[in-house]
Amino acid sequence: MIVAWLLLFIPISLVLAYWVHASPVWIFACGAVAIFALADWIRRATDSLANRAGSSIGGLVTISFGSTAELILALFVLAPATRMSSKRRLPVR
Repeated sequence: MIVAWLLLFIPISLVLAYWVHASPVWIFACGAVAIFALADWIRRATDSLANRAGSSIGGLVTISFGSTAELILALFVLAPATRMSSKRRLPVR
């Protein structure tokens, strides 16, 4: 039940980032709590689906979606680096 309340940190982190322009430390802390809540939400959803689908399909679903939160986090972390590297391209001779 506490994890459901932690989902409130998703809009809180967005408000801190885009409207309040808070310190990056506060934005990161709220985002980390939001990722924790989303990861638990995805885990419970895959466990529920695995229980209904059976052991074979359930194992496949758990393996497929088990690291979704980490994948999303990695994409958001790498996206700014990709934008920065595209600005530093050297001229072609």
